[in-house]
Amino acid sequence: MRTRPNSDSGFTLIELVMIIIVLAVGLLGVLKALNYATSHSTDPMIQIRSIELGQRYLDEILPMRFNENTPDSGIPACSAGGIPCAAIGTDGEARANFDDVDDFNGLVETPAGYPGYTVSVAVVDASGDNIGVANPGAPHILRIDVTVNDPLNSQMTFSAYRMNF
Repeated sequence: MRTRPNSDSGFTLIELVMIIIVLAVGLLGVLKALNYATSHSTDPMIQIRSIELGQRYLDEILPMRFNENTPDSGIPACSAGGIPCAAIGTDGEARANFDDVDDFNGLVETPAGYPGYTVSVAVVDASGDNIGVANPGAPHILRIDVTVNDPLNSQMTFSAYRMNF
């Protein structure tokens, strides 16, 4: 009896080339995903540092007196009892001597210990922001905007209101 050679065993050259191509494409996709994950792994840390900076500046500004003419106790509020409120802006003081909220208006600095970060502060009259209080005349509500720019050139803005009371 005669035996025929079995032609069904093994892979053809074309099948091997196709398997190699499919595996290479799959491996390329996995490597690209790993590269993206690795290159963006520090983003959350940078965002947390930006949040820390914004909170640090707001924590420094909010306890200050409302205005240069406001007494240390805050009573009476400026524009009440004959005490006029000063205009918004620095009073010519150095950064170390800032003693009221509006002294921080226009501040731009790079905080120590945070290389690549820049913080800017804007203090504006928010009396017309429709937040539920009627305020004719001098500013009685200030909006404090702290903007933090990080090393990735993204920006976070933190805002708070300070009332004259």
